[in-house]
Amino acid sequence: MGENGAGKSTLIRILAGVIVPDHAAISINGQPAVIHSPQAAFGYGLRFIHQELHSVRQVSAAENIFLGQRYPTRLGIQVRWRVLFQQAEMVLAHLGITHIDPRRVMGSLSPGDQMLITIARAFVGDDLLNDAFVNDAMSAAPTGSAARIYVMDEPTAALTGAEAGQLFRVIERLCARGCGVLYVSHRIDEIFAVAARITVMRDGRVVDTTTVQQVTPADLIVKMTGRDVQQLYPPRTQPFTDAVLLDIRDIETERVRDVMFQVRAGEIVGLAGLNGAGRTEVLRALMGADRLKRGEIWLEGERIDPLSPSKAWEKGIAFVPEERRTQALVLPRSAADNITLPHLNRFSYGRAVLAHRRERQTSRAIGDRVRLKARSPAQVVRELSGGNQQKVVFGRALAAAPRMLLLDEPTRGVDVGAKADLYQLIHEISGRGVGIVLVSSDLAELIGLADRIVIMRGGAQIAQVDTPGLSQEYLLTLCYGNTADVGSSTRVV
Repeated sequence: MGENGAGKSTLIRILAGVIVPDHAAISINGQPAVIHSPQAAFGYGLRFIHQELHSVRQVSAAENIFLGQRYPTRLGIQVRWRVLFQQAEMVLAHLGITHIDPRRVMGSLSPGDQMLITIARAFVGDDLLNDAFVNDAMSAAPTGSAARIYVMDEPTAALTGAEAGQLFRVIERLCARGCGVLYVSHRIDEIFAVAARITVMRDGRVVDTTTVQQVTPADLIVKMTGRDVQQLYPPRTQPFTDAVLLDIRDIETERVRDVMFQVRAGEIVGLAGLNGAGRTEVLRALMGADRLKRGEIWLEGERIDPLSPSKAWEKGIAFVPEERRTQALVLPRSAADNITLPHLNRFSYGRAVLAHRRERQTSRAIGDRVRLKARSPAQVVRELSGGNQQKVVFGRALAAAPRMLLLDEPTRGVDVGAKADLYQLIHEISGRGVGIVLVSSDLAELIGLADRIVIMRGGAQIAQVDTPGLSQEYLLTLCYGNTADVGSSTRVV
């Protein structure tokens, strides 16, 4: 465990053979190991599930599962596609994943389903699958590469609770078989659920190794951050007003329907639901990414019904999408370029020549506001930790001085220290009268931040619930659809 930038990902890249260290003493099964390439790591039995999605979005999910393996062919020439798809279905089924069609193009899947495909890839050819049909087809895997150690970097960041439970059961089977698992996560409850020992890193060094029985969550936070985060969800500093900022009137798109709620100035409204319930699709409709079939969107008394994301930005609606690397950031560009990207008209002379000095000044001020840890705004975003990349995305939204801020999984893959910074920032933004719509799979986060929560199920809005006194168990019950015990604080629509 450790904050973003503590060195966890660098250590994983060393084990994967992506980075060659200046000095390293690595042993596997008591024997010295020299890992100078990814092929060498594979040969030592190391398997990796990385935090960020590394996939080929233009080909099928099945092809992504078997990347790096030889596909089944006729005479070594023609790919046997039916066999490949059957093999992919069996790999997924053995991991308890039955809702994904392996024929679908990878880029059409949700980030959560793409992560499940990435996880499945790590088990191809592994006797954990225990199926001759799959393993015979994968006999082309390098010899001497029986899986011994699984390295999982934030594997549940894009998963629902049920999907994470499936992964935990797989981990139990791995450990029972004698494999080792190196599990990296910012979710402290997960660490206590799956780990036997915990190693904490800070500033590139190991600061402690202990058993789960010898440490508390509060102790871990202090070890990771060097400070005591007393209250993760800060109290509201300013009450929201009665003035209606955003009014969504019975909107319908190809993916959602019957959505109607209001957001008042300074109010934080959460969207809760299971994976595929339509939460992200509501935000896409508000941003103009999905065309309205019916209904109206009003902002400060003006009907807007944005026809494109650029029009939504112009109207003062800012968006932080759920997958920062593929949906938000231009990784080869600098933090400053990413922060100002949707606002170039404000940093140009006659919309022709960029005012670089003004752009640098703004990006530096925004970076300070979001507590960005970078050498300078000119640092390439690809080099930043996940938490600081997310702060760049927040900074881009704030540079627009928005009236409405749409947040889709804003703390996914972010450590507890960076989470505290982002939570403080969210409350600071709402305290200035900005309305916020928050999508999160973390129920504690929704309850801790939102003033009111809209429940989505099956693409439709089915209830609204006030957060004071709300429990995670009851909220999850509403998401699954059991409203028999709906109380006075819940309005079923």
